[in-house]
Amino acid sequence: MKRIIFLSLLVIFFLQTSDYAFELIPGVGNNPETTFKWPTLQFPIKYAIQTNGTNDVPGTNERNQLKLALNRWNAYTPFKFQFSGLVTNVQAGDLLNAIIFDNQNFQAGSSVLAVTEAFFFTSAPQVRVEGDIHFNDHDFKWTTGKTNSAVDTYKILPVAVHELGHSVGLNHSAIFNSTMFFASQGDDRAETLDPDDIAGIKFLYGPRQNTLPVPKLISPLDNTQHKVLVGTGTQAASGITFRWEQNTTLSLTGFSLQFSGNPQFTGTIKKFNAAAKLAFIMGPGAKLNALKNIQNASPTGKVYWRVQANNGGATVFSGVQSFQLVQ
Repeated sequence: MKRIIFLSLLVIFFLQTSDYAFELIPGVGNNPETTFKWPTLQFPIKYAIQTNGTNDVPGTNERNQLKLALNRWNAYTPFKFQFSGLVTNVQAGDLLNAIIFDNQNFQAGSSVLAVTEAFFFTSAPQVRVEGDIHFNDHDFKWTTGKTNSAVDTYKILPVAVHELGHSVGLNHSAIFNSTMFFASQGDDRAETLDPDDIAGIKFLYGPRQNTLPVPKLISPLDNTQHKVLVGTGTQAASGITFRWEQNTTLSLTGFSLQFSGNPQFTGTIKKFNAAAKLAFIMGPGAKLNALKNIQNASPTGKVYWRVQANNGGATVFSGVQSFQLVQ
């Protein structure tokens, strides 16, 4: 039996409290005292699952446990994970959060079950843009049943919940029953959050709040490409129709679309009023040209969009989606 440790590829610091033992991952860049966490504007944090998974589990049953793990952290704060589908190729720096079973290039060591990575733009080192999770599929066997550490076989769910805790912004805890305990307990208790884990995520993101009635984006779909004619041409059919819905029984008013070159909506933002409409048609011309300029200046080569609305005097926003314009 191997000595098993969990690993996060990030420096940590200790949170000094009298009641809890969770540790936080510090911020990076110009303000290292700022805690390491996802920006609110990026919620929900979307994770894809690599298509080929692990050969240790029949069929695609590992996907169900990974989806369950994503939901484990969603009940206690405004923070949210969301499953975003399957992906074939995963590369560091592709701006896609992915969970993969690495059976060839796992580099964190043969005693490490899994590892969480984090990526930032050098121009904005305080803002996370990607967080991949690698399972060690080379040195360990994986199961959807019970962990049997005597034969180096581990249940996927507790390990996934632990690594997603690193993605949340938590490092390790000295409390043995916690999900974020620094080593595998040899069983599957880590698949259920301990009060110490819950205290950690609440410290980072605050308690769960009443859900505001925000608009829900329908199209264009997230992370897609759209062939358009930009300039002053005559092919009006090559534009894009943006659609959204209220996603609530209440009536939102004053809709507007916002576009940016980054998911935090900092820097240049283009805004187009839609009033009470739930769709906005953008044909060739100045509007699409403006989006093309945003895409050309974007570090990711994408345009990010969201909808703003008025909820009884309060401003609310939809989630954020992205697309690319292709001529």
